[in-house]
Amino acid sequence: MARYGDVGPYHPDNVRKITCTENAQECWTGRKHSTDTLTKMSQAQKGKIVSAETKQRQSENSGKKKAIQTPLGQFDSLVKAAKYHGVTTKTIRCKIKEYPNEYYYL
Repeated sequence: MARYGDVGPYHPDNVRKITCTENAQECWTGRKHSTDTLTKMSQAQKGKIVSAETKQRQSENSGKKKAIQTPLGQFDSLVKAAKYHGVTTKTIRCKIKEYPNEYYYL
């Protein structure tokens, strides 16, 4: 259940049925983190040590594309599937978790 424009009361005239994923996506559309928040996020990551294994795995996987199957067909990459569906890659990733029989990596 989502309110129109995320304002006003939860009243039958002011709500509509959408998925949790769509509601979360709609909530963040057009929003950006403040400079203060970005600074805090950056500071939280400083000093963290990444293992050699993780660095190796990241370098091996960078640039690799995973094919994906959706109800609307098979796509070479997550980005292509998201563009075709008219949603963000984050939405497709959420659908992979929510609907593993319909959305999955090949």
